[in-house]
Amino acid sequence: MRQASYSVTAALASVLALSGPVAAAEPESEGALIGNAGGLTGSVLLASAAVAPDRRAVGRQIGSGDPIYQGDQIVTGPGGRVQLMLLDQTIITLGENARMTVDEISFGPTAADGKISVGVEQGAFRFISGQVAQARPENVNIRVPMGNIGIRGTIVGGIVSPGAILVALLGPGSQTNSASAHGAIAVSTPLGTVDITRTGYGTTLLLGQPPSPPTVLTPAQIQLLTAPPALSTALPPTPAPPSSGGGSVVWGTPETPLTTGGGEFSAGELSGQAGAVGLLFANVVSSSENSLAPFMTMNLVGTSAVAQVNQVAARTLDDSVGTALPYTFGTNYQTLRDVAYATGTDTAHSYSLLTSDPGAKSFAYTSSGVRLTSFDSNPVSLSSVFHDFGTNIRTYYGSGDRRFYDYRSVAGLIYSAYGYFVDSHSSDFNTTYAYTAIGTGIPTPSVQMPSSGSATYSGGTVGYVAIGTGTSAVAGSFAGSASLTANFSAGSISGTLSGLTTSLSGVTMGNISLSNGSISGTAFSGGTATGSITRSAVTTTSTGSFAGGFNGANAAEVAGTYAMNNSADSYHGSMPVSLVGSFGAKK
Repeated sequence: MRQASYSVTAALASVLALSGPVAAAEPESEGALIGNAGGLTGSVLLASAAVAPDRRAVGRQIGSGDPIYQGDQIVTGPGGRVQLMLLDQTIITLGENARMTVDEISFGPTAADGKISVGVEQGAFRFISGQVAQARPENVNIRVPMGNIGIRGTIVGGIVSPGAILVALLGPGSQTNSASAHGAIAVSTPLGTVDITRTGYGTTLLLGQPPSPPTVLTPAQIQLLTAPPALSTALPPTPAPPSSGGGSVVWGTPETPLTTGGGEFSAGELSGQAGAVGLLFANVVSSSENSLAPFMTMNLVGTSAVAQVNQVAARTLDDSVGTALPYTFGTNYQTLRDVAYATGTDTAHSYSLLTSDPGAKSFAYTSSGVRLTSFDSNPVSLSSVFHDFGTNIRTYYGSGDRRFYDYRSVAGLIYSAYGYFVDSHSSDFNTTYAYTAIGTGIPTPSVQMPSSGSATYSGGTVGYVAIGTGTSAVAGSFAGSASLTANFSAGSISGTLSGLTTSLSGVTMGNISLSNGSISGTAFSGGTATGSITRSAVTTTSTGSFAGGFNGANAAEVAGTYAMNNSADSYHGSMPVSLVGSFGAKK
């Protein structure tokens, strides 16, 4: 690990010393150590780990002094609280029922070389800037479901409730317990940016609206954002409502929670409660039970305004058990078929790409595993799961040796899933195998899709490749890294799948280039996929298409599929190649 040259406080040094033996036991992960946990109260769990997951059991209680690594996701329960002390003296405090992901944190030889990017998906938080923010404020960012918070050397607090977010500049003062210098924050969404330069002011983010103009916080709001120990997420009413109205977010119709969307609250439970801008909800005006975008419109007490209540921005795959995910042929899945038949003492194979699939298909995570439709349109339940903590691959099993290899945890995804499904069907004369690449997720709400700028996504890819025909054919899986860039201004997406390794002996795969994908709404299609494969010193080029969609808040992730063959290559007759694959990546 490169040693940071900036100072570490005595208090932080003592915490780091406590964790020394743990870090020493994981030398291969040293470079990803970003700080330590402290000040714990109640339930604080490691929900996901990208570093050494085989020795850092996901789902375990985090202890005081435990090291925190790149890619960790931390979740607090009711009454839970934790302080994360980073190596540059940044302190992040999470309140109860919060979820935070370490997106990217790095420390260079000097503070100016560092970068801090974290995502707060729900709950209350407080961020006290350290040396990276002081030296290079543009390198510090907090991602929230509806936008981003740029921090310029200060203290910021916020409460992320589903569909409504309060962000405030706290800074120094009698109620903040800090001698830090005044700073500023820039709060951005796809619909606009608000700069807050005055301590004690905040902005509210509501789904489908730009950030509200900065308004002064009430004493009660300041107390909730700064007072220990719980950093409560329940905000009190403000004396006067803002002219633009406001609200928070839950699912349901009066007294009856929605089940299609996996909601946790009913409208009856919501009535009389405060939203993130302090207004009280009253009766339901209208509602929708769309499983991917449940919402209701409610009156606000004491005003003529209404607020749309919508939790889609905060939902992850783990929050969406039972929800049917997008599953369209050519976009969310592609299938490679193998018809295997006996010929003498050998088995011959005939591989082909599925070119259309008119039957209705579906895919969903369930409380017991995965439910999807097989290639012969029969529903399949995969209710046994094995999680390999060494690779972070989850394998779901069903009857007849059906399997789904789930790679979403490999790439640290929370809104998207990618992997491949293996299915088979036998007749009197042959056995047909189907290898289906799957890339899907919780679609980004259309109002949150960026219309300008660009974003780069990093993650992984996996798939299945077949080479040859008859008794000399070989087939096997492959995997590698994925990098994609979306140009929202131009409406295009491209990328590269690299570092591809395969289970096939004597076979090497070059990079796969993804180009000229066209963005429309929350999906993309029409792209070209091109790559090379070498077997026995013969190299052939395969081409095809790729497609997919943007998932999560503000297009936080992408997932999709591709299918390729070498039918246009001169080697097609002697060495036919077909492959399908999926990818998933995050900003």
